[in-house]
Amino acid sequence: MVKNISQQDLYDRISALKLHHVLFWTLYFLFWYFLNKNSNGETFALFNAIKLVVYHGAASYFNIYVLLPQFLKKKLYFSYFISLFMLISLISFLVIITYYFVDFIPDQTKSSLWSQRFFVFNAISVSYTVAVTSSLKLVKNWYDREQQAKNLEKLNIEAELKYLKSQINPHFLFNSLNGVYALALQKDSKTPEMILKLSEMLRHLLYSGNHEWVSLEEEIDYLKNYLSFEKFRLKDRLEVKFSILGDIRNKKIAPMLFLPFVENAFKHGVNKQTKASLIEGKIKVDDNKLNFQLENNIAKILTKSDNNSGGIGLQNIQKRLKLMYPTSSTLEIENQKDKFTVKFSIDLNENQVFSRR
Repeated sequence: MVKNISQQDLYDRISALKLHHVLFWTLYFLFWYFLNKNSNGETFALFNAIKLVVYHGAASYFNIYVLLPQFLKKKLYFSYFISLFMLISLISFLVIITYYFVDFIPDQTKSSLWSQRFFVFNAISVSYTVAVTSSLKLVKNWYDREQQAKNLEKLNIEAELKYLKSQINPHFLFNSLNGVYALALQKDSKTPEMILKLSEMLRHLLYSGNHEWVSLEEEIDYLKNYLSFEKFRLKDRLEVKFSILGDIRNKKIAPMLFLPFVENAFKHGVNKQTKASLIEGKIKVDDNKLNFQLENNIAKILTKSDNNSGGIGLQNIQKRLKLMYPTSSTLEIENQKDKFTVKFSIDLNENQVFSRR
């Protein structure tokens, strides 16, 4: 079975084996070889190409691994350019010496090797190669830093998501157990049934809540169970209207996006003094655009401390929306005198950038 290799994995393997170096100098060798083959003969072309790879390569690597980190990286610009000038001069002189001691080069050609013109020509040639290789090295360093920054950001985001999601389960469990405990104190005959429903919801949390993406159908079924749980617990003190519109099949969503808003509605829309509370919600899926709306009457004044106390609060879900749907999510919260309204929309097809490979 062939394992799919991502572009980043392929790039990492090439970098580790230094194959990009091999490719560059191979192309460099072939360029000079074929450039001189027809005009100067095959022997000279082969010798010249090897000579250029050796000397220009030495100059390039000395510049990349010694001069750049020792001087340019430390912003010692004057020292860098003086050192680079000396390096290029030395390599140019070595090129001339090499030509001079090669037997197949005619004596009349050797006499011109010590001219200023030939020295400048070689210096320019070395400088060009050093400039190209330095540019490639700087571009690669920049790319590597960008990838490291992205990987670090991804790790930080994943860590934050795990932290935010870890806050959901204790919050839900605390509220639900309180509800079951209240029924048990009243010796309600429906208590076993409620414990069973709670067990089903906890099973969903256990097997789906820890995944990055879950089935939209399962998430809505979980929400329906939660609403049934609360309606039974509160009996005639609560009226719930909830509608599902559109095709919810074969779609994925980040887990536990609906629950915090619904919990907030029960927290601030229902209390012991309220005779009839109304919670009205709607989930609409149009193609891959999901719109969620929830309204509840306010049985107590919603304050900032209420919003942040205990549990995850609305700030948590705002962070999760931004993290999981950074470009498509919109969130509107209206806190009126007697009504609290939440609306959010997401694109279910947005790139799931935090998915595991």
